[in-house]
Amino acid sequence: MANLTTILQLSAFSIQPVWQSTIKTYPPWAFEFFGTLIIQFTAYWIPCALFQPFDILFPAFAHRHKIQPIPKPVSTSQLWYCLYVVVRNQFLAAALHASVLFCAIQLGQTSLARLDTALPKPLEILRDLAFCIILRELMFYYAHRLLHTSRFYAPVHKFHHLFTAPIAMATEYTHPFEHLISNILPVSIPPRLINAHIATAWLFMAFIIIQAVIGHSGYDFFGNVAMIHDLHHEKFVVNFGGAGGGWVDYFHGTYRAPKKEKKRSSKGSQCLRSTDQLALLSANYYKDVAKLWGYISTLTAV
Repeated sequence: MANLTTILQLSAFSIQPVWQSTIKTYPPWAFEFFGTLIIQFTAYWIPCALFQPFDILFPAFAHRHKIQPIPKPVSTSQLWYCLYVVVRNQFLAAALHASVLFCAIQLGQTSLARLDTALPKPLEILRDLAFCIILRELMFYYAHRLLHTSRFYAPVHKFHHLFTAPIAMATEYTHPFEHLISNILPVSIPPRLINAHIATAWLFMAFIIIQAVIGHSGYDFFGNVAMIHDLHHEKFVVNFGGAGGGWVDYFHGTYRAPKKEKKRSSKGSQCLRSTDQLALLSANYYKDVAKLWGYISTLTAV
C-alpha cells in the first residue's frame, strides 16, 4: 500500500502542471465531455486492436490460446456488423452524456463531474476507486441477472450471447437497453454519488472498460480475468459478475470455478477439431508465433 501511494504521489506531482494548464484552457463542459470520449475510445479500442489480429492473422496461435475451442473463426461480415453495433452504442452513450450535460448547464452547472485544478491525493483516489468498483459490481450483477430473466433474455440479452465464444470487440455488442443498464449506468453513477474527482472517475472508467475487453477476449493470457466471464458465455447461468472477482456470485451461489469447468467441457465438447486438423494447427502454431513476432517488431519499429 505504501509503495502504491508513493507511485501515485509521484505520478500526480509530474502530471499536475499539465493537468492545471489543460483544465484552465477549456470550458468545464468541453473538458468533461471530450476527455470522457478520449478515455472511452482509448480504453476500448486499443485493447481490441491488440487482440483482434490474433483471431484474423494467426489462427493457429489463436486456437492454441483460446479458452473455448471454436468450430470456425468469426467471419468478416460478422466482424463488420459487430463493429457497427459497438460504434452505434458508443455514439448513443456520447449522445446521452451530451444531453444530460446540456440539461445541467441549463440549470446553472458548468459540468457534471468535479473539476478541480489540483489532482486528488493518493488515498482519496484509492478510497473512491474502491467504492466505485464495489458499487459497480453490485449494479452490474443485478442488471445482468435481470437480463437473464425470461422477460428480458430473448428480446434483449440474447443478442449479446450470440457470441458463445466471445471476442474482444464484442464486449459492447449489446442491445441499446442492455448497454444503458449494464454498461453506462453502473460506470456513470458511482463517481457521481460521492462527487469523485473527474481524474478518479476516468481511472475507474478505464479500469472497467479494459477489464471487460480482457474478459471478452477469449484468451488464456490473463488467467481467471478472462476465464470467469468466458465461462458465463459458455454456460449462460453462472458467473454473472464483472470486475469484482466473483464475490457477488459467491454470495448468491452462482460462481463456478473456470478451471474445473473447462476440464469437463474439453472432454465432451462437440466443438473440438479432428485429430488431423489439430495436428495441422500444431504445425502452423510455430509459424504463427514467428509471424506474430514479426508483426510486433514492425509495430515497435514504427
